Amino acid sequence: MKPLRYKFDDYPPQRPWNIYRLWIRSSADIIKDLWKAYTIFTKYFSSKKTILGMLILRLFHVVSYSLGWISGGRIRDNRDLYDYNSIKPRIVIKRDACFHSSEQLPVDMIIVTNGRMFTSKVVLPAINRLYYKPRRVIIVDDSPEPMLYSITKWVKGDYEFAVELYHFSNKVNISFARNFGVFRANSEFVVFLDDDCVPDRLWLYHLYQTIIKDKRLAGVCGRVLPYRWDLISRYYTFYRILEPPRDLTHITLCNTILRRKLISEIGGFRPPPTYAGEDVDLSFRLIQAGYRLGFSPNAVVYHIYRSSPSNFVKTFYRYGRAIGYLARRFKLTDKYMFEI
Repeated sequence: MKPLRYKFDDYPPQRPWNIYRLWIRSSADIIKDLWKAYTIFTKYFSSKKTILGMLILRLFHVVSYSLGWISGGRIRDNRDLYDYNSIKPRIVIKRDACFHSSEQLPVDMIIVTNGRMFTSKVVLPAINRLYYKPRRVIIVDDSPEPMLYSITKWVKGDYEFAVELYHFSNKVNISFARNFGVFRANSEFVVFLDDDCVPDRLWLYHLYQTIIKDKRLAGVCGRVLPYRWDLISRYYTFYRILEPPRDLTHITLCNTILRRKLISEIGGFRPPPTYAGEDVDLSFRLIQAGYRLGFSPNAVVYHIYRSSPSNFVKTFYRYGRAIGYLARRFKLTDKYMFEI
């Protein structure tokens, strides 16, 4: 299945309005929000069925995000639930590049995955087709053993970059998995790619060219387009959920390049007591340290969004819970808090 390609101007260049601005103080606010969404949807969609579907998703989004926000704001500690000294990974694969490419960049790529065959079947071959390739791809996995066997079989391919696959027998926090990947990297830059994203052939080149132009840039995030064209994918793309906000107060790690030394300088990824939010937490600390974040619209990946309504609701509840917790932790004002 080939990723869907379309012109970047099919949707508004920026979000119609900030999706994280919470009007939801009462049931009347929900009605106002849906009416505002309806007036915008009618400008960009002609099908009544599509508009109705987008309105339903908007309702699910706002309600689940608001409930998550309330829950996250009540979290009072950040206790680490893991004894990381007792968690040791197993090196499953560690092999050098089969072919040496002249277009390698000083970049190590980190992919954190949990039992997704898509990583080995589609993502790795797509990385191998990049015009400019990373030096090494580090895969950190905590999938069950039967799934690991299938992943290993596909990872043993001929690639123009080194591949390392590390497996944890127990599930680990995503912050710990990212820190482990950064620890194993030795290039000047590290790139994070989600295990359900297919990069465009010039994706890495555009990220790299953007970050080297300004030494004050700690990280650069790229554009996220849908791999398939269903209603939920259209909703994510319309609101650019996985892209940074206009004021670049944070970046998302599904499609990001970072300076490796700066990650260690600020203490790495801190595991929040929520399922998500480690990327936003890292972004805030980088900005507090005096660095800037950037955006490269030409660095494109194609994301496979989960198409079930239950996953949609669960995702935005987790987003709201993470941002609600971080808003209290960083003591953000309402204006700044709602701009993320």
